[in-house]
Amino acid sequence: MIIVHADGSCRNNPGKASCHWIYLHGDNIVVPHVYHSTDLHKATNNQAEIVAIENAIAYVLETARLHGKTVHNTDILIKTDSETACSWIKNGVNGHRVWDRDTVQKVTDNINMMRENFKSVSIVWIPRYQNKADPAHKV
Repeated sequence: MIIVHADGSCRNNPGKASCHWIYLHGDNIVVPHVYHSTDLHKATNNQAEIVAIENAIAYVLETARLHGKTVHNTDILIKTDSETACSWIKNGVNGHRVWDRDTVQKVTDNINMMRENFKSVSIVWIPRYQNKADPAHKV
């Protein structure tokens, strides 16, 4: 199983945003124990949170591809401190107030498409103080 912590943040919601992710365990693929961060253009905190999850899944897929590995039999557990991102992925954005609905819908669609590459993908909420991808808890 691969365990990933993902987090997003922004200043002046919406404003300059970034997303962060870190891999804690690797299974049959080489996944470096490295802290990753990406700056985003103007976004809300919730958008940064969901993009962090998207980037984390995409990075696992790309790392596996670069090392000639497959993830079809791999379970991935993504931990996030965003209840909103978990809800958007599970239920879609309909019924939610969303600053840029089209962008968020594209991200959730991409996450759900990438999920098909794995044996299973679980996305669970954790309290912020447990999120190792939070820049305040950088390993």
